Amino acid sequence: MKDDYSAPLGLDRSGPPRRGLLIWPFLFGPSLLLVVALLLWAVLSPDPGGGRPSVVVDLPPAPPPVAAVDANPPPSDLPPDDPNGEIIIRDP
Repeated sequence: MKDDYSAPLGLDRSGPPRRGLLIWPFLFGPSLLLVVALLLWAVLSPDPGGGRPSVVVDLPPAPPPVAAVDANPPPSDLPPDDPNGEIIIRDP
């Protein structure tokens, strides 16, 4: 009878079954080529703006400045508000 407890493990198995066609080189090669092409394009492309976005927009000329309204209007000939403290709103 064979002593199963002292025998080294995994010596009686063969390796995993080998497939004939590997896919990873076909995926890794074009991916690496794409990354290198994008890096070369980013480094060597002529961009005078340095990658900053720029848009030219024609704006109409600014309107002339409006004179400031006087904070103290001239006194009117209307009677003052009610002496009892109520505010009277008059329509012009």
